[in-house]
Amino acid sequence: MENENKFVQERRAKVAKIRELEVDPYGGRFPDVEHISDVRSRAEDLALESGASKEDETARVAGRIVLQRVMGNLVFLTIRDGSGDIQVALSKRAVKDQWPVIKTFDLGDIIGMDGYLGKTKTGEITIWGSSV
Repeated sequence: MENENKFVQERRAKVAKIRELEVDPYGGRFPDVEHISDVRSRAEDLALESGASKEDETARVAGRIVLQRVMGNLVFLTIRDGSGDIQVALSKRAVKDQWPVIKTFDLGDIIGMDGYLGKTKTGEITIWGSSV
C-alpha cells in the first residue's frame, strides 16, 4: 500500500510539473496519424542504408511509450500502437521548445509526434522527431 501511495504521489508531481510548463498533461486530439505498421512498411520500401534518413518522407504517429533510453541531448523511445512498435528519436536541437516536456516522458505515457523517416547506424527504422 505504501508503494502505491508513493507511485500516486510521483504521478501527481509529474502532472504538476507538466502544468507548470503550460502544457495540458492529458493532451488532446492528435488527428491524421498513421498506423505504425504502415509507417514501417513505407520505411522498408525506401530501402535506406544504415545511418541514412530521408527528410522529405514524413510520418505522424501516436502510441504508448514502451521503452525509453536517454543519452544526454538525445532520447530514443519505442512507441506502440495497435499495429506494432517503432523507434522514435528526439534530439534537443530539433525540438528545442518541447525539450522540457520530453524530459518528463515516462513509460506508459501516450504521445503523438511528427518526424521524418530514417535508420540508425545499427539499421533500426526510426522516426526522427521534429515535434511532439
